[in-house]
Amino acid sequence: AASGEIDILEMRGENPFEAVFSLHYGGSFPDNLYSSGTRATPDLSLDFHTYAIEWEEGRINWYFDGFLVQTRNSWFT
Repeated sequence: AASGEIDILEMRGENPFEAVFSLHYGGSFPDNLYSSGTRATPDLSLDFHTYAIEWEEGRINWYFDGFLVQTRNSWFT
């Protein structure tokens, strides 16, 4: 995470009804940080979905099936 990491989607196998969108930043472990958000979804294991990000200066937007689900505009590295 010291150089940053954008997770367009994290899915926890035990919960196929939730998508997690994360931004990891900061220093090397143990000084790394993350910001994430979750979204309730249909069962992700039953169909295909579209995931996207838009990364602009000072802002990252996450999309799920064409809908904006999260925006982050504060991080450092």
